[in-house]
This record gives sequence, C-alpha cells and structure tokens, in this order.
Amino acid sequence: MAQMKIDDSIVLNSNEIVTFLEHVIKTNRDLQSRGMMPTAVNIEGHAGLGKTSTVLQVAQRNNLHMVKINLAQCEELGDIVGFPVKEYERENGTWITSDHLSTLTGDLLESNPITGKARMGYAVPSWIQGRENGEGGILLLDDYTRADPRYLQAVMELIDRQEYISFKLPVGWTIVLTSNPSNDNYMVQEIDTAMKTRFITVQYGFNAETWAAWAESMSLDQRCINFILKHPEIVAPDKINPRSIVHFFNQISVFKEFKKQLKFIRLVGDASCGPETTSLFINFINDELDKLPDIRAAYDKDVDFLGKEIHKATIDAEGQYKAAIASILATRLVIFLSKLHEKKAVDRATKERLSYIVKEKIFMEDLTRHICQSLIANNDKFASLAMQPEFASYVLSA
Repeated sequence: MAQMKIDDSIVLNSNEIVTFLEHVIKTNRDLQSRGMMPTAVNIEGHAGLGKTSTVLQVAQRNNLHMVKINLAQCEELGDIVGFPVKEYERENGTWITSDHLSTLTGDLLESNPITGKARMGYAVPSWIQGRENGEGGILLLDDYTRADPRYLQAVMELIDRQEYISFKLPVGWTIVLTSNPSNDNYMVQEIDTAMKTRFITVQYGFNAETWAAWAESMSLDQRCINFILKHPEIVAPDKINPRSIVHFFNQISVFKEFKKQLKFIRLVGDASCGPETTSLFINFINDELDKLPDIRAAYDKDVDFLGKEIHKATIDAEGQYKAAIASILATRLVIFLSKLHEKKAVDRATKERLSYIVKEKIFMEDLTRHICQSLIANNDKFASLAMQPEFASYVLSA
C-alpha cells in the first residue's frame, strides 16, 4: 500500500490517505457505539501537497459535516472552547445568563426568582451548534503545529476526549489535524510526547500518478500534467511543492503555443518554481513534448484513432520505442478512463478502444499489463473485462 519510506515512516499518497481516513471514521463510530473513545488523526506532510483538500474530499465522499478551524489564525481561545459568560441560578435549579436575566420581568421573574448564587459558564462555539443530527462529521484543526502554544494546550482535552468545558462533539465525529514536519523548513511548534499520544500520525507524500489524477479532475492543462509525469523528481521538499507548480501552470495554460511564449514562461517559472524547474520545462517544450496527443480529445475519434495517435507519439523517426513517453500516455489513459467510468458502466466505445490497444500492441507488454490491471483492479466498472480473452492473460498474471 505504501509508496515509499522516509526515516522509517510509512508515507501514503492522497488515495491511500482517503482510504485510511475512511477506515478510521468507520472504526471510530464502532468504538463510540461500544462506549469507547474515538481516535484522532494527524496528517503530517510538506506544504502544498493537498492535506486540507484531501480531508474535504473525505467529508464530501461520505456526506459528513465539515468544520475547519485554522489554529494558526485563531486570535481568541473562545473561538475554540467557547466564551465565558456569567450565569445565575433560579429557584427551579436552572441557570440563565445575564442576557436572559435582563429579559425576565414581572410574573416571570417572581414565579421563579433568582437564588443569589452565580457561576461562570461558557457559551458553546457557533461552529458546533446544530450539528447533532447523527450524520457524523469531521472537525479539522488545520495547521495544528503552527498554532500558538496556548491553543495547543487548549485543544489537548478536545483531541483526547472530544469534549471541553462548554461542549461535547456529537457522536460520529472524528478530529483530524494537519501539520508540517518539524524541521528547519517550517516555523512550527515542537509537539511533546503528551500531545503526540493523543492522536495517530500518518505521513503524506507526493505521488505523481495520484497528483495527475487530481490535476485531471481539476482540468489542469494536459501539457503540464505530462511534464510532471515526465519529471516527478522535481516535486520534493528541497525543490518545489505542488502548490507552486500549479500556480505556474495556471498562469501559462492560456497559451496555445508554448514555444511562442518562452520568455514569459521563463519569467513566471523562475518566479514560482525557480530556474531549475523552468529550464526543465523549457527543454520539455523544445523537445516538443508539449505536443503529445491529448488522450481526452483522441478518445472521441474513430475506434483506432486513439491507438494510432499513441503509436505515432511513442515511435521516433528511426523506429525506436520511446519508453518514457509511452509511460506518460499509459498513465494518462488509465486516469482518463478511470474518471470517465467512475460512476457509469464501461460502454462499447471504451471496450473497443481498449481491445484495439491490446490487440495491436500499441504499448509494450509491461505497460499493457499495467493498464489492464490498474483499470480492472481499481474500478469495479471494468471488472467484466477480465472475462474477455484479450484482457484475461494480463489480469491473471498479476
């Protein structure tokens, strides 16, 4: 399941983080049904990876309430724990605030007078009110380790027991934190052992294929997606983060011909990603790799058009096979078809195009196997293809 390891820590990509969070949320509900405390999760990763977006995705996929509090931007502890209010006891044993007291007059006050006892209470934070309908939810404490130490101390009990002085989270809620690594690259608070034991921490890492799938869903420029698939090594803590690369791509995607805009592309690239990445991208353009076939557009043509476009792009003038380019296009094909049939059944057009690609050996054996296994193993809409002869051998060889 894990993509890589850093300092003996398992690093998960975005899809794996989603699966992990959904498991924790489901398990937490089971724990609460047995009178046990749910578990909070801390997602630690470098800036720009999409930690917050991934949590939002989980909430949307599972129809959960979502409350996001950026602890680094909080200015009042009351935003989290509720504001203190003075309360007065009435003879019937109930307590009312000073605001309610001012509205009681005449018979209402005489029938149930104040006893003279007073206490300090807390007003429940607005973000938790009205969330008790049983659907469950996620409380996201964003940028957890960037918060002032006062806030870290204040939320310890909330993270551990899902309650504070003024309120208790409804049943079915899971607390999720996001944080950056504790190193010289980030201005973060050190988390001691007492805090760390109140949640479990998973490491979030970059994976080019899952990023490309996200970029496809966001309709990012397909030329730019291909560039990252060609050079995934540039997205690293000591180089650039995905947020910076997306800023770069968004600014240049308006150009139909990159080669005519090299000066501006270098300017924007140097400003957002640095000269090293920009130079790689300029080389990518000069090698005309920005002109690779658009899988989305080619799919809508005749049944053999997609295969012929891929074949043309992966064989050079001397007849040599361009494995790196083939790998990019195979990944793009898997992403496109997975998204296309995320909810709808595989139609005749898709079956015909895949059959053509397999039978005509458009890709080498290893990439053909990767395409078949990726689609059939990860999307139940493609399961029926495993019974067809041209696909069966690739699936059975998994």
